[in-house]
Amino acid sequence: MDRLHRRRRLRLHRAVGLAGVLSLALTTTPGASQAAGIAIAPASTSVVADVVAPGITWTAAKLPDLAGTPPGGERSGYVAGIAGGASTLVAIGTDTAGGGSGTAAGVSWVSIDDGLTWVEHTIPGAPSLGGLVSAKGIFVAWAPNGFWTSLGGLGWARSGPGGIAEAALAPGLGGFLAFTRSTSGVTRAWKSNTGTSWHAAPDQTSIRGFIASGMAATNARIVAVGRDPANRARILVSTDGRTWSRATVPAGLRQPAFASVSFAGGAFRLIAAYRDATHNGTAVWSSSTGTSWTRRSFVPAAGGFPDLMSNVVRFGTAWFTAGFAATAAADDCIRRFWRTTDLIHWVRVNTPTPTQPGTCTKPQRSGATGLRMVVVGNSSDFQQWDGADVWVARPTP
Repeated sequence: MDRLHRRRRLRLHRAVGLAGVLSLALTTTPGASQAAGIAIAPASTSVVADVVAPGITWTAAKLPDLAGTPPGGERSGYVAGIAGGASTLVAIGTDTAGGGSGTAAGVSWVSIDDGLTWVEHTIPGAPSLGGLVSAKGIFVAWAPNGFWTSLGGLGWARSGPGGIAEAALAPGLGGFLAFTRSTSGVTRAWKSNTGTSWHAAPDQTSIRGFIASGMAATNARIVAVGRDPANRARILVSTDGRTWSRATVPAGLRQPAFASVSFAGGAFRLIAAYRDATHNGTAVWSSSTGTSWTRRSFVPAAGGFPDLMSNVVRFGTAWFTAGFAATAAADDCIRRFWRTTDLIHWVRVNTPTPTQPGTCTKPQRSGATGLRMVVVGNSSDFQQWDGADVWVARPTP
């Protein structure tokens, strides 16, 4: 467990990066945010102003945990994903009985009232869970001992390969897709129609050594972004989940371990840390096929540290992404929530008060129902993790 703590602290103190993936449907509304103080740069690239957009009211709370550790105590929970729709939301992650010194267990949190209240459920046999996605009422996550599937977030069944060190999941091609890297360093691509029975793609040069950070898929095409063992960015494209080819990596893309990709507005959208001779921050690229990319937006870094932006969700008439930017202080970070009406022009929205003052509260995954947007994340300081947070947003009247 100490190794897990150190790894997550390292991710916080890395000054650049992105995380998360969610497939979307988007209706483009060109230029809708220009009235909010957006400056349009040459070459059709929007430079995003760090201004606050109105229209969001937040409620912040802690997710319940089995250990019952009070705020400020040992780490008791870590949330790794959220998915769902209608009025049911499911979040998944890890709970540590007895605080940070206990045994980690995979858990799910289920809400049937749009994220206002949550009930935690232990998942027997799952040491932890990550990377939650959903399609057709089926929820799929991964753990070190395989893929886990549920119909409602309460009961879970394990399938697929074990010995997983890292994985990325996405709904697509009528089912589910995954990339895994085993504890021995072997990378495989997987496909499942139901989430309960998985089939591996043939071994091929394009995927050897690939470590996926995010995936997005339509009914006809899949794009995966990640890195090789030398931390060089790699983008893979497939039309069937079995045969994969390498695509052009945009110039200036940095920290591919945290890049994300979504399908929105009839195009794939890649979000990653970006740097060149005159820019340092976060960029958004678009591509119709995933094989070549055009940079559309640029979010300047805050204090030298790019925003670590997670998946994008639609809420009302706009789209949102949540994340954070590290700071020079070891225990601190800046919460970030961004809004767009076209996935090109972004403005910052107001942030809620942290549930545990004096710690880094990191929004990391987002979900939405018809009535509310829900963001989950984690509170931490340099020495310990203080548990899982949830922020619920609703439109301002």
